[in-house]
Amino acid sequence: MTDTIEALEEMDPIDLSIQLKGTELLTIQYLLEGQNSRYGFKFDLLSLDKADFSGSRDEEMLKNKLVRDAEQTGDLRKVTFYVPIGESSEMRAVQLNFYEDGHTTSSAEVTPHEYDQFVDAIHTAEKYSDYMKSLDEILDEYVQDVTLTEEKKLKKKDVVRRFTEISTSKLGVSDDDVLGRYMHNMVLANIGIEIYQIVANEEESNSDHKISETWGGNIENFFKRYAQYNIPHAADRDYQIVASNINRLIAKWQGSEGYQNSASAIALLEYFVEDYDLQL
Repeated sequence: MTDTIEALEEMDPIDLSIQLKGTELLTIQYLLEGQNSRYGFKFDLLSLDKADFSGSRDEEMLKNKLVRDAEQTGDLRKVTFYVPIGESSEMRAVQLNFYEDGHTTSSAEVTPHEYDQFVDAIHTAEKYSDYMKSLDEILDEYVQDVTLTEEKKLKKKDVVRRFTEISTSKLGVSDDDVLGRYMHNMVLANIGIEIYQIVANEEESNSDHKISETWGGNIENFFKRYAQYNIPHAADRDYQIVASNINRLIAKWQGSEGYQNSASAIALLEYFVEDYDLQL
């Protein structure tokens, strides 16, 4: 027994902590349909280490230029938002705070069932974190060969605009749903990159596919340039298969049972992981 105790004492402690990335915090807000209140960022700058940005409940804070600039130069460490809780006759708005270290606070008591919903949101965000690389982060790699700052901004804006057009036209995201567009754009980009990696690793591929107008132009350039710098053995012709497979995936998902009740960016991502039998 003594030997066992000594052996346990010598073992490194198990790390049970959670470290949530900014995109995971936004995913939690998205899953809980939270209305904005405050975003907190941290920076690796000599003159500034932290900053919070507050807004009204009906304000889409990702539209705010200060918030967008902070997202590009810093890391999201905290999200604060309101969620409706309770029965329809006694509905109330509760303010929730989610932090990068995983701890959560609320402005009022919640039931065990409501708390479980918050935990489920954290679990889902962590589960799919490998496919939650922000579009802005991906674009930093895409435009790494562009040296002029203004040209970088222009290229990023063109690609984001095209992803947004696809999110609204093919996936039905509302023009007013800024967080929804952000999530769909991010998920589409990550799905396309993963499919590109799968196609590039195949020994032989049939590239006899026509690229529709939807997936041409800036979107095609985005994926091809990303593959050029980040996916070994990728070929330009592979993109024909990638575009065809993204189209097939979306059509198959939208025709699946239960689509109308779960038409969200995370539902699309879940369907993609299941359809391709990917290991998380």
